[in-house]
Amino acid sequence: MAEVWCRRGRKGSRMVAEALTDRIGGPVIAPTVLERRLLALLEEAGLPAPVQQPNLPWLDGVDDRVDCAYPELRVVIEADSRRWHTRLEDFEEDRRRDQLAAAAGWKVLRFTWRQITEEPEHVVATVRAILDAQRALLHPHRT
Repeated sequence: MAEVWCRRGRKGSRMVAEALTDRIGGPVIAPTVLERRLLALLEEAGLPAPVQQPNLPWLDGVDDRVDCAYPELRVVIEADSRRWHTRLEDFEEDRRRDQLAAAAGWKVLRFTWRQITEEPEHVVATVRAILDAQRALLHPHRT
């Protein structure tokens, strides 16, 4: 039920999310339609499920979360739609977050609505390749 009330873009959702955060000890942020499509695409491809909305070490606060990540492989995946990325300050903030992730040794993958909906093979192949590369880099003795 919390996912229904705490969606981004819903009037009063920040206040409800803050109240729920205080009550249950963690933020409640429902994935967007595009994020759900991305997660379904990864699942259908047989890829491991990423952690949704993690607060990563270089981010500072509830509003600074990424869409999903594979923390053990240091990979962030963002689903970028025009709805949430039209303002210049949003674009700038995303670039800043990507730079902080890179400085912390993480890879950031950004996929657009068009890529997720019209080029799913590209999305899956890219995620798979990056996960394999990171696994080889970070865990060279595992098979």
